[in-house]
Amino acid sequence: MNLAIKVGRSVRLLNLGFASGQMQIIAEAAATAEESRWRRGQNVYDLPAKPLAAAYGRRKIKKTSSGVRDMRLTGALIAAHGPTRIGANYAVVGFSTQSESAKAWINQEIEPMLGLSPNDKAAIAPVIDELHDVNVANMKVRA
Repeated sequence: MNLAIKVGRSVRLLNLGFASGQMQIIAEAAATAEESRWRRGQNVYDLPAKPLAAAYGRRKIKKTSSGVRDMRLTGALIAAHGPTRIGANYAVVGFSTQSESAKAWINQEIEPMLGLSPNDKAAIAPVIDELHDVNVANMKVRA
């Protein structure tokens, strides 16, 4: 089974061979894995994100008590993040508002944070495997 991942202003999961309900489950797992990595202050390569600019870092510490690049100054960006389009054999994980999508893209230009890191892929692999096993079991029942 080939998993194609395309990263632009959103993460596209393609060619999985799952129904739309199953793609919703996979997309939610992918969004959760990505958000967990952001909270740890890691970029898309599972490395610590670059330090913040000094002035912005001080402002962020006052507002959130976190001085790391973790995509959560106000919480709006993470609140808008999740599955945005789902269909049979594809899912898109992105941002529900244009303003949050623009902020994320600006942040992406500073530090690559969008997309599935190797650890994110490992985190969603059991979900994909379980759904695949369900599909195989259903095929055997029909045969």
